[in-house]
Amino acid sequence: MSEGRQDSAAGRFAANLRARRELRGWSQRQLAQALVELGHPTFRQQTVAEIESGYRQVKLDEALALSRALGISVDNLIRPEGLTSRAGELLAAAWETQDANRHARHWAAKHASARRRLVQAIEAGSGEDALADELAVARRALAEANDQD
Repeated sequence: MSEGRQDSAAGRFAANLRARRELRGWSQRQLAQALVELGHPTFRQQTVAEIESGYRQVKLDEALALSRALGISVDNLIRPEGLTSRAGELLAAAWETQDANRHARHWAAKHASARRRLVQAIEAGSGEDALADELAVARRALAEANDQD
């Protein structure tokens, strides 16, 4: 994209779209698929490439869908570079936090499920002398799980 293109709103949109997509860790194909899921069935990887290179103008409804897919405002896609880089830092931190929260919820649910299973297994195995060693290991694991709660 030429220097003059970067000075226009369309040029900033193209450059910022690519930067936001890459910051999100998405391929052009993944962004196109997100647009298809938002009701733009003709969007393909090539469409995203043409928009990012400045060869294709974006329609207003497409701009809104692109911003929605990326979880940002259209304004974010047309901001000048200085604001865009600071906004990018904020978005990267926000997306990293959201991702970590999703993982934490997943592992918390998995931990709770494993703990319930362990309690049930201990109750079922209690009193069986042949399982004394295994019960001791299971009780230590349960004590560790309780210490973390």
